[in-house]
Amino acid sequence: MWVNDSKLLLERLLHPQTRLSFVRCHMHRASPKWRMPDRVIDDHIFYAVYDGSIRAWLDGKEQHWMDGSFTWVGPGVRQHAVNLNPGKRLEFFVFRVGIIDESGEKAKDPFPPFTCNQARELFPYLEALVQPARMESPLAQERAKGILCALFAQALELQSFTRQTQGLTPYHRSRITAWMNQNLDQNPSAADLANCTGLSLHYFRQQFKRSFGCSPREWIRRERLRHAAALLRESDEPVQEVAEICGYSSLPSFSRLFSHQYGCSPAQWRQRLR
Repeated sequence: MWVNDSKLLLERLLHPQTRLSFVRCHMHRASPKWRMPDRVIDDHIFYAVYDGSIRAWLDGKEQHWMDGSFTWVGPGVRQHAVNLNPGKRLEFFVFRVGIIDESGEKAKDPFPPFTCNQARELFPYLEALVQPARMESPLAQERAKGILCALFAQALELQSFTRQTQGLTPYHRSRITAWMNQNLDQNPSAADLANCTGLSLHYFRQQFKRSFGCSPREWIRRERLRHAAALLRESDEPVQEVAEICGYSSLPSFSRLFSHQYGCSPAQWRQRLR
């Protein structure tokens, strides 16, 4: 059902007369007692949990959005949420957008909520929407529509991999994430990740793609850039220092890769998020 509805939404996004109305786009750092009041919203909302976990109710159905999860909620869905661990830090990205159809009205097609709890590879797409969301030009509109299409295509692929097999165990995934966080500056390889799980490299590569929807090399690149984006947003470290912390010895190379991923230079990214 979700796949069919996603294809319909992709067709709407690709329609030349469709445009986007951006309502909200920011990183939310919640207090330990944070809660979202019961509400129904007529826009599309994306949630990406960077740190912590959320207990949510979507049309009365309870869900747990864990660290690294991505959730899409369509228009007309009643939603309510609280911090799942009230004593712990909670940080999540919220992106709210209305899709205006060719008649000039907000499209309110029914679309069941979708949640994936192993979806950090989707986060760069949301972060890349920050720039066009703050611009009104036709070019920015087309770029944002393209990013949303890419986001849905990647989400469909990720769901397909999840449906086929569970891939790596939660223990192995947590080991990989913890090891990566501690070795960002070491230029890690797929073999390094395999070693930290104790699996053979061949088997590890197979299970890794089934779990994350991409190769270990691509995931490493995305994770390093994601950490760099977070440091630029949250710290005052010079761009050169951020690059080195994340394993990039060449500032031009880091800037080129960052711009390719996020659509702007590291300095511009920092400026726009502050």
